[in-house]
Amino acid sequence: FVGQCGLITQTVDEQEVLEIGYHLLPDYWGKGYATEAARFFRQYAFSRKLADRLVSIIHIDNVPSQRVAERNGMRRGRQTDFRGIPVFIYHTEDPSIPTTR
Repeated sequence: FVGQCGLITQTVDEQEVLEIGYHLLPDYWGKGYATEAARFFRQYAFSRKLADRLVSIIHIDNVPSQRVAERNGMRRGRQTDFRGIPVFIYHTEDPSIPTTR
């Protein structure tokens, strides 16, 4: 067992979002596994039109997980509390959907 990664519906600030979540055992940190798995689930979710937007909910002190999210094309958004824990909401939008400005 290395860890886990997947898609899960979460409620953040009273709004439902689809999260790419990942957790690896310490022996497997720094080997690129989390980034590879997170990229897979980003592509999977968008190619199957599961959501227009994906998030990763990451503790404000968890810099390695923040870097995984950034390598997965996510941008750091707002800081909030999630289940009593201070987190950043990283997010990305489906690139196949045109943006309006």
